Amino acid sequence: MRGRPVAACVAIAAAAAAFFSNVSSAAANVGGRQLVTAPVNRVLVVSLPYVSWPDLAAVSLPNLDALFAESAVGNLTIRTVGRRDLSAGYVTLGAGTRASSTGTPSDGAALETTEAFGDQSAREVFRQRTGRSVSRGVVHLGIGPLLDANRDLHIDLRVGALGDALARHGIARAVIANADGYVAPGTASAYHRDAIETLMDSKGAVPAGEVGETLLSKDPAAPFGVMTNVDATLDAFRAVWRSRSVVLVEASDLVRAAQLGTESSAPASNVAFHRLVGGLLREVDPRRDAVVVVGPVAGSDDDNMTVVAVRAPNLEPGFLRSASLRRSGFVLVADVAPSVLKLLGMSPPSHMQGSEFTVASTHRSAEGRRATLVDARSDAKFRDRVRRPVALIFIVFSGVIALGATLLLARRARWVVPRWVVFALLVLLGFVPAVYLARLLPFR
Repeated sequence: MRGRPVAACVAIAAAAAAFFSNVSSAAANVGGRQLVTAPVNRVLVVSLPYVSWPDLAAVSLPNLDALFAESAVGNLTIRTVGRRDLSAGYVTLGAGTRASSTGTPSDGAALETTEAFGDQSAREVFRQRTGRSVSRGVVHLGIGPLLDANRDLHIDLRVGALGDALARHGIARAVIANADGYVAPGTASAYHRDAIETLMDSKGAVPAGEVGETLLSKDPAAPFGVMTNVDATLDAFRAVWRSRSVVLVEASDLVRAAQLGTESSAPASNVAFHRLVGGLLREVDPRRDAVVVVGPVAGSDDDNMTVVAVRAPNLEPGFLRSASLRRSGFVLVADVAPSVLKLLGMSPPSHMQGSEFTVASTHRSAEGRRATLVDARSDAKFRDRVRRPVALIFIVFSGVIALGATLLLARRARWVVPRWVVFALLVLLGFVPAVYLARLLPFR
């Protein structure tokens, strides 16, 4: 008779585990609405390196605030291979699959074809290094080492997959970015133009855009004495913002501020940044064009979440989600490329491991959505901190119980299980459902 309560407890624990597991699985598989019902004409990609939702909550940014109020938003989880630096983020954006940088100065060595590199033009150096002749646009002089670094990963990864897909469908591409300023000129390490890696093709070229010194202006008060020339950047954008195109514009002052070690959100609060965002958005037709805001890299090594937002015609504001994570408000950096293709009415190639965004509906206001993302981000970071120690405790405890049971069985004699052993076994069985129930409690 004494065994019946124990058996009942075991059955209840097992049933609870199965129930909560099924509930969680069902919730995870709930989909969302598609980004668009018809292809958009153009896509503007605004890159905000080193910026998270808490950073933006601390400053007043009317232009960005208005954009986010009309957008589906989420936390962009930065999962790359190996190092999580700016280049790895951009390469992953362009590959639609987790990718890596080389970790060397050549990662940012992108130049306009007419720019000088040493005593030659970038066009000539690119032809010597790759055997490919490019007459205009922007070329990546470090494409060889970058391809080698990702080829060594032995996964189905294609650097420049987004650029190749856009080129096949006749979509124009352009990149406008220059984060130079913190190394003396004349060497490869002087160039910090990693943004090209999002839209370049697999050969390392983007047919249009500007990454040269014309995008910069001197300012003694700015990090490294230079800052983005807003007027020049907007002029460069207008020159390439044409029908059926994708254009990436980087807020490069954020990169310089991060390299200097200043607060990542500080540049986002200045007048120049506000003017840049406002000027870009004025050129966008919300009835025909889409805007995608991404953060390709997080602000610290122990952080892996940045901002992401999408505004598109007839898209109701909500939370972004994808099949990669199946959680409202969370998507992967590898999901961006398939989503850009989806906005333009294209299916992503099979080798892209990322999944296109969908949108989960919500009744929260714009401020409420952003507050929810900040809270969800804190919750996710808490889970990341406790997951490993909790799993380790569970494994060790299970091993001790298993070892003890083995030793007792090896005696081949009648034995009575002590009450504390029964209690320990029930705790072990109840651990899994307890983890699901713990979501109801505010631990952080």
